[in-house]
Amino acid sequence: MPSFGLPAKRSPCDESRRKVVMNLFSARYALRSLRHVPLGLFTAVFIGLFIHSFLDALNGNFDKWALSDWLINYEGGFVRRGFGGSLFHFFWVNFAIDVERHIIFLSYFSYLLISLYYVSAVIRSSSYLNGLVMAIWLFLPSLVLFALLDHSAIGRKEILFYIPLLVNLYLFNRNNLIRMTARNITEPLKNHSIKVYGFQVFFIFNLIAIPIVLIHESFLFLSLPLNFIVSLTILSKVLKMRIALVFTSLLYLPTAIVAGICFIYRGSTDIAKKICASWVASGMVDCDPDLPGAIDGLSWSFSKAVSLPYAVLTSDGGLVALHWFILFAVNLLLICFAASKLIDRYLNLHYYRCGNPSGIVQRTLFKYLTLPIVASLPLYVV
Repeated sequence: MPSFGLPAKRSPCDESRRKVVMNLFSARYALRSLRHVPLGLFTAVFIGLFIHSFLDALNGNFDKWALSDWLINYEGGFVRRGFGGSLFHFFWVNFAIDVERHIIFLSYFSYLLISLYYVSAVIRSSSYLNGLVMAIWLFLPSLVLFALLDHSAIGRKEILFYIPLLVNLYLFNRNNLIRMTARNITEPLKNHSIKVYGFQVFFIFNLIAIPIVLIHESFLFLSLPLNFIVSLTILSKVLKMRIALVFTSLLYLPTAIVAGICFIYRGSTDIAKKICASWVASGMVDCDPDLPGAIDGLSWSFSKAVSLPYAVLTSDGGLVALHWFILFAVNLLLICFAASKLIDRYLNLHYYRCGNPSGIVQRTLFKYLTLPIVASLPLYVV
């Protein structure tokens, strides 16, 4: 029916979409100044805490457990976590390097690189964040500031686990795998991108991940599942789920096999003593009367390894466990809140939907929060 110059009647969906876009753009300019407040405050806090922690470590207050963990080597035979210590031992024997100082520099440099990448990602996402959500991503104690607030965490080998993940995300973006899910992309182009991504992950990712697994075997539980989910999520959009599952499993199989071997060679008292003896001349360790920290951990039985965290959690009548679970729950809820706001705003701004697809936020949080947490549970009993 002709409109005779009258404006076309908007559908409820169009009107809802228009209001969402207008509200988003008006809020964007209104909250721009507020977003700079938490970012500026975070920069000052981070620089201050980092310099203080770094100088404190150089003055002899570097965590002794973390230091002893880096000293585990292959002087007593092949054992889990020995690759990094063997490299340091080689350079100490042949070039007389200051091992402790080099471990400190490596730990803080790795943490600084990961932190800069994290903060840059938050800044790139700032157009989708209000001041409150940005403050959560920057200041929540369980995120980027954790290692500076907990002095014993800064030297942990687990910081290296982020490196293969960042490599995987780089390869993911380099091959435009998200674009491959579009309907107008031809099958040959999709297949080519998948083959190139698969080839690069199989060789480049595993080439980086396997040495890290030999440095710390818990990569199998803390990082590999997350990489697996990232790859499977997008590959299942362009391949049948069963094929995508098999293909993704094969990509990460070499790293998983090496991690499994490391769990078999858990260590023994004899190996721990030989490792400690190899470092006595450096002055960093004392093997009498007790072996130091993580080196002593190689001699622990399964029952002792399980009993130690249990004893900590049940101390003070179980109050330690209660406090831990409360803090964990609060941090997790805040992360879920911030992530859901980010995803919801991104979808509304870029896809102009009348409401988000049912369950997309819940599915994303389940895959990238719940599944990695569940995958890490075996670490508490092995």
